[in-house]
Amino acid sequence: MASEVRDREGFDYRAAYLLPWKDALVADLTRNRVAVRCLDGGKEWDLRWAARLRRLLRTHPVDIVHVHSPYVAGIARLLVRTIPRSSPPKLITTEHLPWSGYSPPTRFLNMVTFPLNDAGIAVSSSVRESMPARFRDRVMVVPNGIDLEHMRSRMMDVTRNVRPSA
Repeated sequence: MASEVRDREGFDYRAAYLLPWKDALVADLTRNRVAVRCLDGGKEWDLRWAARLRRLLRTHPVDIVHVHSPYVAGIARLLVRTIPRSSPPKLITTEHLPWSGYSPPTRFLNMVTFPLNDAGIAVSSSVRESMPARFRDRVMVVPNGIDLEHMRSRMMDVTRNVRPSA
C-alpha cells in the first residue's frame, strides 16, 4: 500500500467491497488495521449487496461513503438516503472513466442519481469534461496516475549510480 493509515485517533477506517474476486487490497488494508468486509456481490444486477451495505451502514454508522463505480454509486446514492438517522453519511463518488464508456443503463442511473452526491471527484480533466455540463461544477479533478517528471528524475539518478560490469 502506498501509504499507511494516518490518524488513528481522529478516524476509524473501514472498507467494504462488492465482488469477492476483487480483493487485491484486502491484505494491505488488514495489515494496516482497517476493517474490511466483502458485500458478496455476485452477478452484476444482483442487488442483494445493496441490502448488505444498508445493514452494514445501520449497524456500523459511518460519516462518509466513498464509491468508485458508477453502477454501485447509483444504487448507493439512493440507499444512503434511506438510512434513518439524523445525519446520514455523506456520499462521495470518484469517476474513473469517461461517461461515454458506460453502458446506457449505467449512464442513465448515474445521470439521474448524480445530484444526490455530496461531493464528486474525477481522475482527470477529460473524465470531468465527459460528464453532463450541469454536474461539472460539483466535481473536483484529482489527477490519478504517475508523476512522470518525478519518475524520469528518479530513473536518471538510478542510471547514474549504476556502474557497468567488468
